[in-house]
Amino acid sequence: MSALEYLKAGGCMNKRIATLTVLVLALSCSADVFTVDDDGVADFQTIQDAIDNSWHGDTLIIMPGTYEEQIAFGGRQITVRSEDPEDPNVVANTVIASDSDAGVLFEFGENEDSVLMGLTITGAGILCTGASPTLFGNVIRDC
Repeated sequence: MSALEYLKAGGCMNKRIATLTVLVLALSCSADVFTVDDDGVADFQTIQDAIDNSWHGDTLIIMPGTYEEQIAFGGRQITVRSEDPEDPNVVANTVIASDSDAGVLFEFGENEDSVLMGLTITGAGILCTGASPTLFGNVIRDC
């Protein structure tokens, strides 16, 4: 085998290795779905713990209950939603209750890929600073 043939063969092998590496990384970065239930029969008991353990593209499904906490997306491009954002009864019974400055914080450049959907927020509302999240089907009351 000539030096040129050797280099061509090696170049082809390098392309295969690079392609395989990209595929492995892409598979390991797939989005996850986590459930949150304040009764403890889910992946997480608090919404903020679920957010802290999520990454871009993940979905957090919040089961009905009252979550007495302030949540902050922390720049993550995730979806935080009730079990059924289209059902008014589910939305009414999936509550973030906070007496902080805001019940939900978007303050790290979150964009339309940061989604809050189908939840009731009481006591403090939503604060967006330098962010443009997607808010859909939420009820904000008693603020």
